[in-house]
Amino acid sequence: MIEPETFRSRIVEALELAASTAGQSDYARDVPIADVVAEVFEIWHDIYHPSALTFPVAFNRAEREALAEYGAILDSISASLTGMTLSEFHASPLSGRLAQAAERALTALVVKS
Repeated sequence: MIEPETFRSRIVEALELAASTAGQSDYARDVPIADVVAEVFEIWHDIYHPSALTFPVAFNRAEREALAEYGAILDSISASLTGMTLSEFHASPLSGRLAQAAERALTALVVKS
């Protein structure tokens, strides 16, 4: 079982990576074998488990709604990114859409309801 604090920190890390083209470029530099575009999606799906027992302990209702919205946006664009390089992704409007969604979710995590 994932502890609530671990849930929060890993979710924040995933969102921060999705929100930052510089962070994604750093990741590509530091882990040259990684497909960073795919990693942004895989990291999210590895940690986002709203049915886990500790999820509602880790996140309040407004936060859970914001995370679900981000997850829906991520899922809606994932098929369009298949085979895209990081440079192609950054040049695509999908990169901005994903970054904005991640920023909204991060903002919701900072503002407690």
